[in-house]
Amino acid sequence: MAKTPKQTFDQEGEISVSMVKFTMKGSDASLQKGLDTIKAAFLQAGFAVVPETRSQLRAPSHSRLSATDSQDAETELVEEVQDELEVQDALPTEPLTSRKSSTRKPPNFKIMRELTFDDVSPTLGDFVNERMPKTHLDRYLCIAYWFKHSKSAEDLTPEHFFTAYMHYRWALPANAATPIGDLRHLKRQLFVGGKAPGTSTIANSGERQVLGMGKADA
Repeated sequence: MAKTPKQTFDQEGEISVSMVKFTMKGSDASLQKGLDTIKAAFLQAGFAVVPETRSQLRAPSHSRLSATDSQDAETELVEEVQDELEVQDALPTEPLTSRKSSTRKPPNFKIMRELTFDDVSPTLGDFVNERMPKTHLDRYLCIAYWFKHSKSAEDLTPEHFFTAYMHYRWALPANAATPIGDLRHLKRQLFVGGKAPGTSTIANSGERQVLGMGKADA
């Protein structure tokens, strides 16, 4: 029987080592965990491991949002939108078309220079002072009453009242025709339409109101 010669440690030998290359895909955390496990196994076997990792190019971390960051950003976006909507609701809304001013300039009334106020008794000034009107409406009633009973003029135009105001330098209303319209209103009917177009005359109810002026203060 042939004997197998004993080998000594000084004899030259040959060893074959296979190099293993790993390609792994996954998240950063899972790749690092896998590499640590492989490295530990090779170290136990007495091999030094220099891992070569190739990962797919990714966008910089600052440009990627985590799920929590994304949710926070979405929450902030929703809050900003809601705040913007609240501000828009609070703001007043403008019309689509420009508004025209509702105020109109009063017509340019002319002075009736043929009118006289001091050639009869009582004069218009004395009659108005006796009745002590407190409003433009009351003064217009007094003027109309005086014209009817002292001048035999019943149908009056806005120029009659305007001329009387200018003669005595009374403070004018914003529009000399406005008190006439108020006195002719259906709720008052202290003035009625005159016979001539564009004129007004004092009604019976208006005359009674004039006669009642000044008595309460006497």
